Amino acid sequence: MVSLSKKIVKGQTYWYAVKSARVNGNPRVVWQKYLGTAEYIAERLSSPIDNNLRIQSMPLGHVAALSRANADIQFIDIVNRNTNKKSTNGFTVGEYLLLQMIGRAEGNLSRNAIAKWYPNSIAKLVIGKKTPINTKNLLKHLDYPTEDAIRAIEDDIAQRLMAIGISPNKLIWDTTNFFTRIESGESIPQKGHSKEHRNDRNLVGLGLAVGQENIPFFHETFEAQMHDSKVFSNILDIIIDRLKRLNVDTEEIVMVLDKGNNSKDNIREAISKVHLIGTIRYDQGREYIEVPLDKFEKINDDGIMAYRTRGKLYEEDFTIVVTHNPHTRTKQMKKYEDTKKKVLKELAKLKKKIENKKRRGRPWTQTRAVRSLVDAIPMHMRSVFDYEVNKKVGRGGGLIVEFSINQEMEDLRYKSFGKMVHFTDLHEWTSQKISESYNAKYCVEDDFRWLKDKLMIPIKPINVRTDQHIRAHVFICVMGLLFYRYIQWKLKQSGLTYSTYELDDILNGIKLALVFTSSKNTKGRFVVEQMDKDQAKVFSALQMAEFISQ
Repeated sequence: MVSLSKKIVKGQTYWYAVKSARVNGNPRVVWQKYLGTAEYIAERLSSPIDNNLRIQSMPLGHVAALSRANADIQFIDIVNRNTNKKSTNGFTVGEYLLLQMIGRAEGNLSRNAIAKWYPNSIAKLVIGKKTPINTKNLLKHLDYPTEDAIRAIEDDIAQRLMAIGISPNKLIWDTTNFFTRIESGESIPQKGHSKEHRNDRNLVGLGLAVGQENIPFFHETFEAQMHDSKVFSNILDIIIDRLKRLNVDTEEIVMVLDKGNNSKDNIREAISKVHLIGTIRYDQGREYIEVPLDKFEKINDDGIMAYRTRGKLYEEDFTIVVTHNPHTRTKQMKKYEDTKKKVLKELAKLKKKIENKKRRGRPWTQTRAVRSLVDAIPMHMRSVFDYEVNKKVGRGGGLIVEFSINQEMEDLRYKSFGKMVHFTDLHEWTSQKISESYNAKYCVEDDFRWLKDKLMIPIKPINVRTDQHIRAHVFICVMGLLFYRYIQWKLKQSGLTYSTYELDDILNGIKLALVFTSSKNTKGRFVVEQMDKDQAKVFSALQMAEFISQ
């Protein structure tokens, strides 16, 4: 249902026609059309209507922005150069992949929907091909970006980005996974620990190495049951080889690692090739967590404090920096207390259910009871709870459930709130620089949110099932992420800084109108619809007019 909505900017009211729908159970605006001010609307309504005037509106922003990134990065040429399809009069591999990338950005379109959408879309004008497309060909072209081809394509794109002025002097590596509807895939879709809490589904793992400006420098699609530390050990040499091919001095590279990648072998291997900044779990760094705050020193104006020392971790000598953030402490404390309250309530319910001998259904065994108690406790809090299930002695049998808080572990948890234990081989760096470099890890976490959000270039749903097609699908989405990050970087060079959501809103508002001035006019002419100030700036900075010339 379409309704009217208004936005007030600097005291001026602007009206929009909007359409809302539920996305993942939450109400969200899925379409909007700018109508103008009340005065403009009244003027238009009072103007005589030209019965011969016909206007067809088309979204332009995302298509033109991605096309600008493609032109600058030379994506189509790079893909075609590194895939083995013979030249034809139809679409090249690079064009097919770009088209699928645009389709994901234009409403998370399936390949079947892309085939129906393309003939009447602005993408047809931008790509400049009139050849019909179909779902079969879109799917078939996922065969060409093989694992080796993807590596070569990313090599060449990295080389191109460096030529433009974006170099990977710091790399942040992290992993995530995506749940799928794949029931019978090959080796990649596997059960594992879902970061979206969908352990009932087969998962696909993704690792990203993000460089300057949050731009993905390297990605890896892997079996989701593989532990993060194993994934990192498999890809470290591949990343180092890429850096060497790019003539990057690896001794100057700083790699930031999440604690899930930690292992003695990984740490030793990493610091033999690059500089490293990592963290450890609070229970691994107990001696550092328990250092009193009066030994910490203030390192910035936000109230962050740090304690600095030297020590051995994973049999290597590191500078240890323990930071304390009072704002983070408050948030972590509240979250912990709220979660603890829920867990205790759930354990009490389970105790009553397990000990109820009159309950119908399958009888409780000790194994089943213990498993149920464990499942009721979030993994990161299991060390805080003690629990025990014993058989009743004597007549009647049954089970007795006991649970309690492990006071020693809870005290350690309280001491850890707001604290983070960093380690690095960059002994000359200041504590502030070490802390801020690690905290830049939010960049890759933000990239993961982009790939999981339906907003921009989502990986889900994954409507393919073979390993080759899954890798190609993920590659297209990661390249889409790279394109958008490049667009943000390019706009910043023009003095325009926008968040992800601001950029999405601006691009959604840039539209093209195909105007037919008479009933006999079948060709029409393209006119860019009225833009606000930010839309006009982005349109100009990305030189979008280039993609609509007739």
